[in-house]
Amino acid sequence: MKGQTSFTLFCVALCFALSTGHPQAHSQIDLYMKPIYTLFLNTRGLRERKCDDALISLVSNANNSALLPFIMNSAKGINDLGDFDGCMKHPNTHRYITLHIRGLPVIIAFGFCFPKECQPDDFEDLRAPLAGIMTSLADSLKGNTSVNMTVLPKDILFVDPVEEKKKEGYFGFGFFTVVIIIGIFFILSIFTTVYRSYNKIKKPSSLILQSFDLYTNWDAMVVNPRQEEGGLSFLDGLRVLAISWVILGHTFWISADTPSINPDGVGKFNEKFAYAHVYNGTISVDVFFYISALLVTYVMLKKFKGKPTFHFLIYVHRVIRFYPLIFFALGVYCFVLPSLSNGPLYYRVFEKINVYCGHVWYRILLFFINYRPWGYNCIDWVWYISLDFQLFIFTPFLFILYSRRKLWGILIPVGVIIMNVVVTILLAFKFDIWASTFKYNRDFEDVYYEKPYTRAGPYMIGILAGYFYYEYKSGKNKQINAIMERINNNILVRLICYIVGLGGMFLVMQGMYWLNKEGEKLSRAVDLLYLLFNRDLFVLSIFITSLPILAGKGRVIQMLLGNHFFYVLGKISYGAYMTHQIFMEYYQYTNQTPIYFGYTHLFMHFLGFLFLAFFTGAVVFLFIELPIFHLERILLSPSNKSQPIVEEKKTLKEIQDNSAYQF
Repeated sequence: MKGQTSFTLFCVALCFALSTGHPQAHSQIDLYMKPIYTLFLNTRGLRERKCDDALISLVSNANNSALLPFIMNSAKGINDLGDFDGCMKHPNTHRYITLHIRGLPVIIAFGFCFPKECQPDDFEDLRAPLAGIMTSLADSLKGNTSVNMTVLPKDILFVDPVEEKKKEGYFGFGFFTVVIIIGIFFILSIFTTVYRSYNKIKKPSSLILQSFDLYTNWDAMVVNPRQEEGGLSFLDGLRVLAISWVILGHTFWISADTPSINPDGVGKFNEKFAYAHVYNGTISVDVFFYISALLVTYVMLKKFKGKPTFHFLIYVHRVIRFYPLIFFALGVYCFVLPSLSNGPLYYRVFEKINVYCGHVWYRILLFFINYRPWGYNCIDWVWYISLDFQLFIFTPFLFILYSRRKLWGILIPVGVIIMNVVVTILLAFKFDIWASTFKYNRDFEDVYYEKPYTRAGPYMIGILAGYFYYEYKSGKNKQINAIMERINNNILVRLICYIVGLGGMFLVMQGMYWLNKEGEKLSRAVDLLYLLFNRDLFVLSIFITSLPILAGKGRVIQMLLGNHFFYVLGKISYGAYMTHQIFMEYYQYTNQTPIYFGYTHLFMHFLGFLFLAFFTGAVVFLFIELPIFHLERILLSPSNKSQPIVEEKKTLKEIQDNSAYQF
């Protein structure tokens, strides 16, 4: 009888799939769904007999009214989440259950509209046989990788997303606390601006209220006091390109972790030319380190006229610049995001917050989230902020040393770069770490990717570049002046800088493609060489390419990267970085239909996330970052307490210089 009921079920399911034009209906039902449904129906291993009997009764009677919702709203292909909303229309007779397979490079999930009698725990004993089915399925998805695709019973997860949502609730104390705090900033800004406009006054009399004035903050965001200076203004464009590159890379990884009707497309993508440029978005973080170190070095040496002294307030300033948006991102992610929606995969939000954020939130606030346990990803993109702060701690002492013993001030950064190379070699052999994604393993992220002892190289190169540019602008170093004068006067030398610099960047970008293309034939020596030097070579190539610009030439590049548009976007890039992945994860966990993983999907979603990130970055810059900057200026700089917030170019220049300490 049970064999006949299984056959009846699949006839109905197949006819329905064909009638609705479900993609790949024939092959997916036979290859993927038949073993799964057969296991559900032909196994007396369910923990509760009520669920077992309900499933049999459901398909043994064609006139059963509960059969149609089951067929219509349940999975019929790989990564088919069924119809969550359709199943929710039958709360008294059906229960939506998500089957989620973990431990794979891509997400595999199915949605089923089971009879109400079935609970997720009823299927626990089926995890072992399901693991075997999923392993055979997953092996076809690996593409050009050597990743282990074995699925273990512990990787099989049955979840009732509706019940998980009920456990968490909707609008709790944390939600209202975060909304009220953010609302206070918005209300103060709007009130101050309306008050100023209504009374037709130039500025509010209170310095506190001036801090929230949108007219003042708008000018601070869009007016460029350095526009006429040239010099380092091209870094604005470089910073914007780097954050865009980060968003592109995260769009890829979020898409890979979103159910797709062609999950094998993710495994095959690393064979394609474009993949090298997407995956190498990890190098964009090294560009941030380089820019941050170069700016902070030049600004501090210039401010103290080459004789910097130690001030503890520089660390206080750094923390104040980072903390507002860290609290904003943490509050929105942990307390607002869980209340916004529901869906087949929305339980993953609760898991991240309850399991991961509950264990590592203090590491975020103390700037060592990059030392979290592997997989504990709570606003995990802030690992860059932690690492940047860790590197910054020692920077003032380097400046002091450089001002007194220039040779030692140079040798120490060089020594750190060499140490990075040595440590990377040791880690590569101890943990079998490869640069190629073909040989990827979890230790790449756990012990290598986010640690200062492997990522300090680009930061140190930025410090050396800052030394170089300061010495050139101060005119104190004859050798540097001679080099820059030759670059300025000789077009051939400038051409060599462009060829060498752009060639180095191209070599790093294409290197990943060549490594992945080799597959199993990949040489360990070649891969190790790339792993050791790709990040340092990339930022060094940027410096070489920028030498003509620093010398006063390269007007085309300066015009493109140093224009006013990039200046404004560069100001709001920190806010864009801190908020972009919140949008991504909201989309990822609320999505109820499988995507098609391909170029069009990646490009269109990248543009959408890019716009949302910079728009939100502008909002938080105006309403949160700048008011706190003004308040800090009032409270921590006694000489500024009697001065108005707006002193046109002087204050705007101060805001701009302080951006060097921000991002």
